[in-house]
Amino acid sequence: MDQFDIFRTPIKPLEVTKKIGYEDKVMLLGSCFTNNIGSRLSQNLFNTLINPLGILYNPSSIMSLLDRIIDKNLLNDSDISWLGNSYGSFEFHSDFNDRSVELSLSKINRAIERAHEYLKSCQHLFITFGTAYIYEHKMTGRVVGNCHKQPEKEFKRFRLSPNDIIMEWANLLKRIWDLNPNLQVTLTVSPIRHLRDGHVENQLSKASLLLAVDRLRQGFSERNIGYFPTYEIMMDDLRDYRFYDKDMVHPSELAIDYIWSLYSNTYFDDSTRQLIKEINKIVKSANHRPNDTTSESHQKFIKKQLDKIEVISKRCPAIDLDEIIHQFRQNLHE
Repeated sequence: MDQFDIFRTPIKPLEVTKKIGYEDKVMLLGSCFTNNIGSRLSQNLFNTLINPLGILYNPSSIMSLLDRIIDKNLLNDSDISWLGNSYGSFEFHSDFNDRSVELSLSKINRAIERAHEYLKSCQHLFITFGTAYIYEHKMTGRVVGNCHKQPEKEFKRFRLSPNDIIMEWANLLKRIWDLNPNLQVTLTVSPIRHLRDGHVENQLSKASLLLAVDRLRQGFSERNIGYFPTYEIMMDDLRDYRFYDKDMVHPSELAIDYIWSLYSNTYFDDSTRQLIKEINKIVKSANHRPNDTTSESHQKFIKKQLDKIEVISKRCPAIDLDEIIHQFRQNLHE
């Protein structure tokens, strides 16, 4: 082979035995890259629960909230603080902040209860670690999931070592499988660089995460645990700034498309991938807005799409197509 035939170093993720099907439930937790993959699953009508307690970046905060989910450990009034312009919790994302203690508390506790029920019955749990750096609230001595733009002097910042992460997560994984013994857990490291930590510090942080994940996989090799190389795909395969967004930190849509294609080839079998293609066409058709919805040609088009949906529903009843059906029927004149 000529030395110029290949200008990339493609990465092939490890094969998995437990694929994702439309009959499965998939929970995704962690950094904002979790939302990129989760949204693709959701757009393709998979049953997903994406960051039900908000975006979290460090393993310690994700571990803490998974502990709450497993035990259905709800918050009380004393866990809610005034954060300058709203009430909320340092454990949770600002999405849960509100104008009163009661409203914030209610949103958080409903989310915990929902996540608990979902975790008990889901088949796949994907966890994305973003950074090994954590912030500890000096007043309480507790690690926070979100600083809520409070003064930096109120927090102590330090980096978790691989052993710190392993010790917390070894126990947590056992508790997860006690709740749901057949759950497939997949760990991954976000490719998004945390440059506010510093360039060298970011690399040390990612190294801590990667070493910890590898040790956890080795320690639980007999269980349903896997690794998807998101970080490696971005750093080694797509190592070109054309695959980054304008901030030169986050992956571009093209990069996310590419990672999604590898994810699809890894976690879906041939029949599921074919079904995804069919559903994609129907979803695009439902979102299309013609000039004249009453035309004979468009009415025939709607009926044809509804026929296709009926075939898919019979083939795979687990797919929720009600919203798509409603979109079509709104413009159907019978």
